[in-house]
Amino acid sequence: MRYGAFAEQHCLSSTGERVLALVDAEGRLVPDVRGPVFSIPASAQLPSFLEPHLAARNAVTTNDMDYAIETVIQFSNGGGVDLGHDRESDVRVVLKEGRPFAGLDEARRDAVARMQHERNILDRLAGLDVVPEVCDCFELGGHHFLVQEFIDANPLQRLVVKRYPLTRPDPSPDGLREYAEWALGMLATSTETKVSFKTTELIVYVLSVLAVLIASEVIDDGDFNVKEAWFFVTLLTIGYMVSRGLAKSGSRDFYDDRG
Repeated sequence: MRYGAFAEQHCLSSTGERVLALVDAEGRLVPDVRGPVFSIPASAQLPSFLEPHLAARNAVTTNDMDYAIETVIQFSNGGGVDLGHDRESDVRVVLKEGRPFAGLDEARRDAVARMQHERNILDRLAGLDVVPEVCDCFELGGHHFLVQEFIDANPLQRLVVKRYPLTRPDPSPDGLREYAEWALGMLATSTETKVSFKTTELIVYVLSVLAVLIASEVIDDGDFNVKEAWFFVTLLTIGYMVSRGLAKSGSRDFYDDRG
């Protein structure tokens, strides 16, 4: 929850900046502070039924975490993204926070559900050198955290904004050519990543089939015979082909002629 105004109104902050405002007990417009942590103005009183909840939340600290938070990367309604390090190994990591029942998307999923979805995707892509490694996940004070490998690099969106030549009044032909070459190079990298993922899927499918066939040879026929083994191989094959068909229908690019 948060304490704040519903109607849009403004006032000047202590630094002279025009900011959103609310009306205090004396009828004056004061800054409507919208920080990452719940707070109320000095002139307001927290309802008594919320006091135990606020006390319980304030009792939770990050002092006993396995990770020390260094700085904030991003604030959001669903939970922040922090840069920190492992207290034992001193390895830098990224901690993503998911707050239950907050940050709902169009599918009505909260931040925790989206975080779990992200982890599932990262687990499927594990081993590729284009995605961060999942280091850990834990819960603290009812909030969920996903710990990922820290990669010291610029986001692609930031690079696009920085390099895009048409934001300048008179882009030079050399600048346009350099941007086109860079964009095509990034596109090739994306295509290679897609191929790597498809290769990983194929390897998992082949290993699963081999595991079923080997199991049918080493297990007593009364428990698991060859006929049953081929039944499971058929199910694996159908599942693999369906997943590849869905992937193609959802992500095939006009320039990609490969299956």
